Formats: sequence, structure tokens, C-alpha cells
Amino acid sequence: ATVSDYWQRFLGKKRNEGMEYRIQNKNGQWEWVESREIIINSNPDGTPKGIMVILRVITDRKQAEERIAFHARILENVNDVIIGTDQEFIVTYWNAAAERIFGWQQKEAIGKSVTELLRTVFVKGGYEDSVGEINKKGVWRGEVIQHTKDGRPVNIDANIMTVSDQLGKTIGFVSTNRDITERKRAEEKLAQMYQVIEEKNRELEQALDREHHLARTDGLTGAKNYRHFFEIATYEIAMANRYLHPLSIILLDIDKFKKFNDTFGHQAGDEMLKHVVQIAEKRLRETDILSRYGGEEFVVVLPNTTAIAAFAVAEDIRKYIASSFLSHNEKSMNVTISIGIAETLPNDNNHLEKLIQFADKALYVAKEAGRNQSVIYSPEVGK
Repeated sequence: ATVSDYWQRFLGKKRNEGMEYRIQNKNGQWEWVESREIIINSNPDGTPKGIMVILRVITDRKQAEERIAFHARILENVNDVIIGTDQEFIVTYWNAAAERIFGWQQKEAIGKSVTELLRTVFVKGGYEDSVGEINKKGVWRGEVIQHTKDGRPVNIDANIMTVSDQLGKTIGFVSTNRDITERKRAEEKLAQMYQVIEEKNRELEQALDREHHLARTDGLTGAKNYRHFFEIATYEIAMANRYLHPLSIILLDIDKFKKFNDTFGHQAGDEMLKHVVQIAEKRLRETDILSRYGGEEFVVVLPNTTAIAAFAVAEDIRKYIASSFLSHNEKSMNVTISIGIAETLPNDNNHLEKLIQFADKALYVAKEAGRNQSVIYSPEVGK
């Protein structure tokens, strides 16, 4: 205000309404003051003879009002929704972000229940749970789904705090809400992407397992192929040589398999090969290694097994196969097998080819002796 403004108040007879302005005190600091004027005497024409001015310093009040106005501007301009309610969750404050996100104007929202206005759905827990936690801790944070004026759902990260009076009594609540709808959509898309990636990884792992399995097994019978068998058997023989443990080789051959194929057909022959492998695997230990050696020949490595113990295993397999039948095209078929057995020799340079050669000689003896029997290799047998 200027001095001219000051006197115009009196000339316009705007007395005693109070006036706020700033003045400098003796220290050069500016202070806000509120003035009220009292006319002491008046001239006949009504102009004042004297005026008494009463000044009151209101700097603290003005600063408080400025802070309140500043905070109000912040609340109105933040991107987060800020809602104030009373104890019954009736809206008492509704900022511009709330209008922008939910579509309800301030005059429409104030006086209404916030949960009913926004049709709040608690993602975790419920209304009673949130109220109980607020009453217990004075604060609650959680995720809710609230609806706009036109019914569109909005994902909200909500923070609710109690507002208390000077005596500590709860008089209302302030809720700071952040719209996380886009974030939730991004998280869902990311989760879907991760799910697709995990599925593709599982498919890749399964494919690799299949490839790994196919690379190690015979495609028809499911027994180990000879390449993989050679790797394992060579290692087992090396361990037997090093620690002087016994190890035996079983070489088995299906008797008259060519005649079987000519009689029943190659498809029946394939089924019989698988049948023989299934029976042999059930009679072997997990540590024993079965492989397809040739067309109708199979070889087995039995670690830590003497020739006598291997003979018992071989006879068990032979007898079981001889007494079993396979049904094919309404025909019942069976076969017999002949078996040759060889054991590592102590203090000898044992190797796989040598052991298979010995087992093959024993197998030849079994065939010549009438088939369907097991023979253990010995130097006498090999002559």
C-alpha cells in the first residue's frame, strides 16, 4: 500500500476496516503489520484533526498463511491423488489429481464415502483388515483397485495415515494414492514374457535331454548304444584294474533270430528285440550297463562281479526269456538266448575288446553245445 492509498481510505470513509502492509523496523527487517485507525477529532468539514494508528505485527501469521498456501499449492499440483476424510471415511478433501484420475469433481466428491464413491476393492485383505491396521498402527499401505466415474478400474498403491487432534484423538484420515495401472500392466506383460521364456527354456531342456538320450541310446531297443557303452565300460574296467576289483562281461545272442525274422517278419523281430531288452534290464542292477552290440547281440558290463556271480545273473535272464511269450498280430512268440561270460583277470592288462573277445568265444561254445545256455570263458573253453 502507498501513502496515497492510506489517505484514500479515510477520504472514502473506509475507517476501521484494517489494513495489512509491510514496514521496516529499526534493524532494517521487513515486518508485516495490521493497522487500525481511530479519528481523534474532526474539522467542521469532516476531515480529521488527528488520527491514532494502532499497529499489530502479524509477520508470524502471514508466514504461516504463506506456508499453508504453499502446501496447498503442492497438494493441488502433485501427480499423486490426495484424499482427506473424516473418521467415517467421508471425503473432506479432494485434490486436482483425484479429479484428473477418477473424473469426480471436488464438489461432487466431498461429502461422499470414499470407498463407495470409488467402489474400492482391496487386492489383499479387505476393508475391515485395513481399518484394523490403521487403528492399530496409525498407518496402512496396500494395493487396491478403485473405479473412475465412468467405471474404469485403476490400480492404486494406497498409503493411509490417521489425523489426530492435540489430545491424540483420531479425527480423520489422509490417503496418498498413486496410480500404478501402467506399472501393473507392464509387470503382467513382463510376467507373461518370463513365462514364455521359462516355457521355451523347458522345451529347450527337454529337447536337449532327448538329443542327449538319443545320442546315448539305441533308437530301436532303448538300450545304450555301443559308443556310450564303450565310454562307460572302459572307465569301469580301468577302475577294476586299478583297485583289483572283479568285473564281468556278458555277451548274449538271440538264438536263430534270422529264422524268427523270416517266419514272423521284421516288425515282429523288432518287437522281440525290445522284449528281450526289457526283460534283461529288469533282471540287472542299476550299476550294470546293457548295450546293443550288433543286430541281435547284446553286451552287459557287471562291475564288482565275479564270473560265477555273473553266471547266476545270466541264467536268470536266459530262463526268464525262454519262459516268456510276446503277442504279435494275435500270435504268441518266444525265443531263447545263448550267453558267453568273461571276467577280468588279476594283475592282467584287461581291456574291453579283450574281454568281449573272451565272452564271444564262450558264446560260440554255448551255441555249438545246443544253444539256450550260459558258458563262462576259460582258457580251456577258448581252445
